[in-house]
Amino acid sequence: MITALVSAVVGGLALSTPVSLAWARGSTATVQIELLATNMPRAAAIGCIAGVVVAVFASIAESLIVPWVCALSGMGLLLLNHLLGRSLSSIAPLTTLNYIDSLAGGILLGGLVAAVSVRLVLTIAFLLGSIISVSVGQISAVSGYGSMAAHGIASWFVDSPPLWLIWPTAVAMAWCTMRYRHGKRYATISVDLPLSPILAAVIGVNIPVLGSEWMVRNGTETGDIVFATILTVLAALVAGRLLPGRDGMLFQLSITLGTVGIVIVPIPLPLWIIPFSILGNLLGLLAGLWRGSPVAAMLMLMALAVFGVAATSPTDPVPGAAIAGTIVLAFITGYCFSAALPKHSSSVMLGVALLFVPGVVVAMKGRMFTTDPELALNNATPGLTALAIAAGCMANLLILRRRPVVEPEPAELSLVTK
Repeated sequence: MITALVSAVVGGLALSTPVSLAWARGSTATVQIELLATNMPRAAAIGCIAGVVVAVFASIAESLIVPWVCALSGMGLLLLNHLLGRSLSSIAPLTTLNYIDSLAGGILLGGLVAAVSVRLVLTIAFLLGSIISVSVGQISAVSGYGSMAAHGIASWFVDSPPLWLIWPTAVAMAWCTMRYRHGKRYATISVDLPLSPILAAVIGVNIPVLGSEWMVRNGTETGDIVFATILTVLAALVAGRLLPGRDGMLFQLSITLGTVGIVIVPIPLPLWIIPFSILGNLLGLLAGLWRGSPVAAMLMLMALAVFGVAATSPTDPVPGAAIAGTIVLAFITGYCFSAALPKHSSSVMLGVALLFVPGVVVAMKGRMFTTDPELALNNATPGLTALAIAAGCMANLLILRRRPVVEPEPAELSLVTK
């Protein structure tokens, strides 16, 4: 369980944070840093799609060693990139190294989610680790791009994920791979490959990223915002319909989480709030397992979006709104993932992936890699956009809720000894 949690943190950090800026060398260092910031969303999108692809094919294998080897391969590639990154930066730009980092993180998460799907407690550990990586990743991103050098706890995550975390996690994952080398899934072999989750990932991940980039280039006029919002909601519906059964409900919640989170969460995130955020995530996951309702989760997100609209009034901002909203959002995030936990590991991976890609609200806030706290809550337009997306995704969720439940093939763990 610990290996699943920490490995998910490592994989999530690889997707959500850039490589170390200390790797930049020569007279082109400034240009490389600017290109790195510009290409971060695309790198995260590629890593997320790779994670879904790996999860799809690893989850249909009869032997449990297949997903564990996939996860270990991603961890090995990540470790190699961080060991050689400083040396390779003289011949390869930071953007290339960052693409490798994100790809490795996606492969790691995709293999890991397929491996842990045999037990609910392992799946919950994976989800908790993935959510934690989003919060910790904000520390790393701000520390790496800020005007001041990182200090204290933040300095631990500047080269994120740091080697001191990758090394022991790689060893633990190698041990798990050896332990489960004889593990089997009792599943019916099917000649049909489940390609629809991959298509859902291509649509669901790329549309928000492309919409965000388009808005950055063309401005944030009312027409642009309306067009991007409608496109995001329609893409969420199409992707949700492509997923089996009701698995698409988590997709709707994840899209909404990303938009509402950008409105609520302050940048930079105070270090002292991280433990409270993790506790909120854990309590939310447990509450969702105890009495989960996807509709209730979406209603909470819509209420939080309304709170964001009221708190982000440019004329009368609410003091402490960002901190209170962040703690509440942490609980709702955990609740969403356990209340709408999909039946298939590829759908779980897709829901997690959406936490790492930017959406249309990011383009409006202009908050990526900024350390200006005044940008946290200063305009009601992003909140209104988040509320509109939440309303659209609520409609999508109600449509998907009418679909029949599709149970996956049995996947019980059996340790076969020689």
